Amino acid sequence: MRSHLVLAALLVGAVAVSTGSKIRFEDLKLVKEKPEWLLTCEKSDPNINECLRKSFNHMIPALARGIPELGVHKFEPLFVDRIGLQKGNGGVIINGAFRDMNVHGPSNATATYVRLDFNKKVYHLGVNIPTIRVDANYIIDGQILLLPLVGEGTARLNLRNVTCSATCDVDFPEKEGQKVMWFKNIHVDFSVGDMRIHLNNLFNGNKVLGRTVNQFLNKNSVEVIGELREELGRALGEVFLPILQKAFGQIPTRYWLTE
Repeated sequence: MRSHLVLAALLVGAVAVSTGSKIRFEDLKLVKEKPEWLLTCEKSDPNINECLRKSFNHMIPALARGIPELGVHKFEPLFVDRIGLQKGNGGVIINGAFRDMNVHGPSNATATYVRLDFNKKVYHLGVNIPTIRVDANYIIDGQILLLPLVGEGTARLNLRNVTCSATCDVDFPEKEGQKVMWFKNIHVDFSVGDMRIHLNNLFNGNKVLGRTVNQFLNKNSVEVIGELREELGRALGEVFLPILQKAFGQIPTRYWLTE
């Protein structure tokens, strides 16, 4: 994998994304019936984490289609309105934005593990996505490892074997007299097996320079990803946290977890 850096750039900085609006617990409403896509696990089951993993996988198709009653928009494709790019130190100096992003592939995600620590109130989730394709418009001005990066146009990214691990602090407050699970925060780490990128119209359409920079991006991103890893994790959390809050904050725990 030699082109993580633009994936990171796509998600770095002060972001304003269509899926990342802040959710207020008091604004959510409980569902009245157990959703058909929700499996139930027993808290006393010694293999409860495996049951929770299967339950999460069972709900992914519903999340991909969107769940109107929970206010969860579809994420196949996942649409991101705008993501700002801003980093001004180290080997990566970038200012710009990506707009109208269509992300194809999240519906093929698989939960590789789920661990829920009831005593510490910590939820651990691992997810693998085999392939992701991103189509977007971009504008960018900066430099990557001393190489100038200037352009405005369309972009395409193809990623393989995307793995994310999330650690979340949770709580079990009551809403309308029933206990729910509320995701208070999230920390996301990630890895990508391979990625290819093409930025159209770099350097005002100079094909020679554009081809050189695209080749460079596809060969040298490992050095850059270390500098953007923390920012990317925060931005991924901006996307994932509202989805988890809506999905679990409106469903009584008794629907998916029995004592």
